[in-house]
Amino acid sequence: MNTSQSIPKFSPLPIRFAVGITFFLHGLMKFTNTAMMIGFFTKVGIPLPHVSVIIVGLVEVLGGLSLMLGWLTRLFTVLLALDMLTVIIFVQPSKGFLGNNLEILLLAGVISIFLSGAGALSLQRKSESEKFTASRPLV
Repeated sequence: MNTSQSIPKFSPLPIRFAVGITFFLHGLMKFTNTAMMIGFFTKVGIPLPHVSVIIVGLVEVLGGLSLMLGWLTRLFTVLLALDMLTVIIFVQPSKGFLGNNLEILLLAGVISIFLSGAGALSLQRKSESEKFTASRPLV
């Protein structure tokens, strides 16, 4: 086995786990501290805060699980990227780069996973045929 060819197949794995667990835990906070999160969503002007907290929480919990397992990663990376862009642009625009560094890193992580695909150690790779290319790199 040529390691120069096999190692890149595994490169999405640490990013998937780090980004996935972060989203999963942040999503859980939306359910464990729902009243506080609704108050925050209301304060920053997010429409329908009672509904938005649930939707964002589900996207983050399911998206985090998706990334960690390597299943439906491209779908959830798009949803999670929209989540982070919303935070960066609309929720905390006055913080600048240093105030939004976690959100910017998470955005970069989901973009990287979107471009690389789920990688070798993923449920997606295990279940797809060789003709289906959803977990293969786009570039």
